[in-house]
Amino acid sequence: MTTLDETRPPRTRPGTLRLAWALAGTVLVWALAIVTVLLPLPFVGTYVGLAASVVSWFCLVSAGFVLGLVGGRRWVTATTTGLTVVLAAGLLNWCSVAPEAWFDSHRSLYEQAVEDLEPDNSYDGALLPMLWRPLSVTGRVQARGSMLFFPQWQGIPDDAGGYFHAPDGSPAGTDMSGMICQDPVALGDDWWMCGM
Repeated sequence: MTTLDETRPPRTRPGTLRLAWALAGTVLVWALAIVTVLLPLPFVGTYVGLAASVVSWFCLVSAGFVLGLVGGRRWVTATTTGLTVVLAAGLLNWCSVAPEAWFDSHRSLYEQAVEDLEPDNSYDGALLPMLWRPLSVTGRVQARGSMLFFPQWQGIPDDAGGYFHAPDGSPAGTDMSGMICQDPVALGDDWWMCGM
């Protein structure tokens, strides 16, 4: 004779479904974080853009924390929150606060982009490969003769400021989308900063 308990399907461990949903939500939060970095957003490189970016990252970190709590496991909360903070620290664009320090911390990426780039002489410039797009507010690099310009802010409808790779010397007098570069700051090894 069978009992009622023997005919029921086996139960999953309490909270397993909740944990699965929390982990899926965590992956979605991290994907959103990476997508927001790769898409050119308005005001990047300005204080307004920095404030919007900080608020966005705060929301993503908070979402990761909440998802960890929903999952009901401390390790999920710690891992989700910790990895989201690590992503934020690495991907938050803070060049408006300390442009020289920003460049110094990303110099190797800029140098690799220069090596891999096939510039064009169009006004808007060449679209950077996906990996290098966060190096420019527009996701593009503009060729100005032998110089390459990576805009870090861009006004509406024109003007810009950013970093130059100028192997032939100072970019002083060069057009930056409507604004002329004056008093560029040397960053070493053919790199200059202007309008920042």
